[in-house]
Amino acid sequence: MQSYHPHGVILLGHDRAGISASDISQLSEELGWPILSEDPLCGAPVIAHASLLLSDEGRRAALQPKVAMVIGRLTLSRAINAYLSLADKVVIVDPRTDEIDIEREADEIHLALPICPSDAKQNRDASWSEKFSHYAMRISERLPSLLTEWSEPAAVTTAVAELPANSALFIASSRPIRDIEAFAQPRTGVETFANRGLAGIDGNVSTAYGIALTRSQTFAILGDLAFLHDINGLLVGNDEIRPNLTFVVISNDGGGIFSTLPQSDVPGFEKIFGTPHNRDLVAIAESYGVPAVAVRTRDALIAQLARGSEGVRVIVAQMPDRKINANLLKEITNSLALL
Repeated sequence: MQSYHPHGVILLGHDRAGISASDISQLSEELGWPILSEDPLCGAPVIAHASLLLSDEGRRAALQPKVAMVIGRLTLSRAINAYLSLADKVVIVDPRTDEIDIEREADEIHLALPICPSDAKQNRDASWSEKFSHYAMRISERLPSLLTEWSEPAAVTTAVAELPANSALFIASSRPIRDIEAFAQPRTGVETFANRGLAGIDGNVSTAYGIALTRSQTFAILGDLAFLHDINGLLVGNDEIRPNLTFVVISNDGGGIFSTLPQSDVPGFEKIFGTPHNRDLVAIAESYGVPAVAVRTRDALIAQLARGSEGVRVIVAQMPDRKINANLLKEITNSLALL
């Protein structure tokens, strides 16, 4: 690798280009470069709350990298892509650039993880990585005071924090995995799974069910559309095993993520993007023979999670209006910009 500077970063796409997290972690340590990732389940020691940390233009400028190493392809995080555009030099690591992704441009392109330059160790700047950790710590300390009211991020972070040790967690696509990346506090003792990075809502119920069949206790966090899209995953034969699996369904009556995007004000938004279903998710789950309950407060969610999971059950976390959540996300981002 020719493009080395002490002020570099490693940016991980949703699949790490097939490179192991341990190899990436080792290179990060050798280079003295922090790791920021689109995928909170990447397995590497990443800087927490990356999307929030980089959402502020001033903070991006303060952390402007001389070199950005992109491992895999960045596809979904607007904040990380905006940050990448500030780099003086870009190094891409992805074997697919040799066959199916040949149009990518960078100062350097590698088909495999490059070897750390020999002069990196003596030139590392420890204060560089510490800046990222410092910002992430301040965000972690500030978030609880911003999530005191019942909301989608409050429900997701509560669920993650309350899971028992040695359990498994499946995280559905769209808002749930984004909220976990942005707001959840890092923890240990939970084996985590997701389908195909951040995109695609099909097959989530069935995936969670399959995971639960080989584990003692499993939880799944899904949006209501992802839950409904694969609702027949709850339909199993009478003689089939019922694993210990609790679904936590974030119910905002539609596609909440689209209320956070530029098209939120276009004519016909609700029909095309919002897609309200107006369905009783508790009744639907019970029609499949699955016990279900609705909760509308953090305390109620904590109480239901504390019951553990004996067999398959559904907790429907009823949320306020989708626009209220979108406004809350803006308020949080603006508040954190002041740190």
